[in-house]
Amino acid sequence: MDSAKLNDWMQVAGIFALVASLVFVGLQMKQSQDIAIAAQYHNRTALAVENFHVMAELGNHGAAKRYCPIEPTEDRSAEDIGVSCLIGLAYMAMADNHLYQYESGFMDESSWQAQRRLLKAILSGNDIYRILYQNTRGMRRESFLQLGDQLIAEGDADRQPN
Repeated sequence: MDSAKLNDWMQVAGIFALVASLVFVGLQMKQSQDIAIAAQYHNRTALAVENFHVMAELGNHGAAKRYCPIEPTEDRSAEDIGVSCLIGLAYMAMADNHLYQYESGFMDESSWQAQRRLLKAILSGNDIYRILYQNTRGMRRESFLQLGDQLIAEGDADRQPN
């Protein structure tokens, strides 16, 4: 093989190496962007949850009442309902964050299945949380709504007598 042909093959190999390294750098940049977006989503959720907890501690239940219009009874005071609604809003934000982290590949299957079971139990077993879920549909991502609707249907089917 003469030196011109060897030089041509070396240039082709160099071009392939350059393209491969650019692809690798691009994939690393995409992964870094995905991690940053997931971290931002998590941080916004943490801030929302903290706000709901502060509102509950301060007794500011008015905002929650808008989404959870349940009248007090002998068994439940207005304050209990308000606190439950704020806790529900916090949990819905956390559950949506868990789903987002799972969809983004940052939560393993086992952890996700545990979170899914917990959300199913909450949506199936608590009238306040179910009302809250229905009344805040416009504030939720479509994938969360699909999951919530599916879990409610599963919970209802589980409770049906055979």
